[in-house]
Amino acid sequence: DYGPAHFVGYSTEHSVAPGSEQRAFLEADLASANRPAARAARPWVVVFTHHPMYCSSLVTWESRCLREAAQYREALEPLLLAAGVELDRAQGRGEGLGTDSTNAVVPQTH
Repeated sequence: DYGPAHFVGYSTEHSVAPGSEQRAFLEADLASANRPAARAARPWVVVFTHHPMYCSSLVTWESRCLREAAQYREALEPLLLAAGVELDRAQGRGEGLGTDSTNAVVPQTH
């Protein structure tokens, strides 16, 4: 937590599928961050990771953007949207696109 924001990170090198240890951690953390008292103290919930759910890289288009990003979206996007996450931030080699609380795709820059 920092100021009005709650931050939580997850590893794209480990499973985020339902039933995985990391998924259980994220679900518990986001549920805690969404308690009314927690949201009053920290209204911004920010999730960060390495590999993106949205991608625009021509270099890794087929491997990362079509396959990997789609898997992350399928596994995590419903959870993040239900939890009211304000910003999902991924930073690899500059190929990611973030999403904000309106589910709009936001280009990421260095």
